[in-house]
Amino acid sequence: AVIAAVVAAGYQARIIAHRTQAVEDVKIPYLRFGVALLIAFLSEGLDIIEEYQVDVLPLSGETIAILSLVLAVVAILMAGLGTLKEGIKCLFRWEFNMMTLMAVAVIGAVLIGAWPEAAMVMVLFEISETIEDLCMTKARRSIRDLMAFTPSSAQLVTLAGTETVPVSEIAPGAVIRVSPGDRFPLDGKILVGSTTTDQANVTGESLPVDKGPGDNVWSGTVNLTSTVDVTVTAAEADSLTARIIEAVENAQAAKSPVQRFVDKFAAIYTPIVFVVAIAAAIIPPFIWGDWMGWLYKAFCLLVIACPCALVISTPVTIASALGTATRCG
Repeated sequence: AVIAAVVAAGYQARIIAHRTQAVEDVKIPYLRFGVALLIAFLSEGLDIIEEYQVDVLPLSGETIAILSLVLAVVAILMAGLGTLKEGIKCLFRWEFNMMTLMAVAVIGAVLIGAWPEAAMVMVLFEISETIEDLCMTKARRSIRDLMAFTPSSAQLVTLAGTETVPVSEIAPGAVIRVSPGDRFPLDGKILVGSTTTDQANVTGESLPVDKGPGDNVWSGTVNLTSTVDVTVTAAEADSLTARIIEAVENAQAAKSPVQRFVDKFAAIYTPIVFVVAIAAAIIPPFIWGDWMGWLYKAFCLLVIACPCALVISTPVTIASALGTATRCG
């Protein structure tokens, strides 16, 4: 039912068995975006040459205009039509947001023949969206790296000796043996032996800490000097590392006050921008004429008024901060 609802909203979803499967690396197509940006600049340049009739190319004005249009179309197709498709979907659902603004502005630019402007807006916005996805993925990847600190198996102490058992099968009260150089697979208290541990990834403390019988040890920390037997005090899902991961995931899922403000701001601001743009396209021509000129200004207003920096920078900043905090332990 959840997947059906997500697909109906225009997105893709799949069930995951483990949290690490939720992290997929985003690869930025630098070459494709770079070439698309260069082509968009060339299209803009040719458009300026044709508009101001600068005599720098041995071509007619009509030929230069056609070249500019073709380059603009190529740039738009190379950058991708993701923003345009999403904006059109939002428009049909009467959701006025950043995507809607950009889609209407690009379509409007095409309708009035401003192909180079449409290409430039589309390329720059697609690049900004990809950069945002990259920042979010890096933050999620930091969670995956945190999970790598914890071993997947442990040496369970039995009457017959020790046996290797997956940590998911070990319950509180069991006794595990941890050798020097290994990480503690679960939270527990030292039962037999004394050692020194490296807890930097959990506490941020770089100095080793001495541990003896009765002292607590945490999953993911490193046993440095001696073999110890540890009584498990928490199952894998309740370990300190698991709780840290859960806290980071919850922090990513929850919206900060700034993000909530941005959402409310966009919900009110975007319709106002549309109304002002429509007014700019209709009212001045009745007074001064020049319908196409004022229509062009109205579409420029849509692009300029789009709060891209505010909407994109907020989640990127939060994701970057979470990723840095996780890497620092």
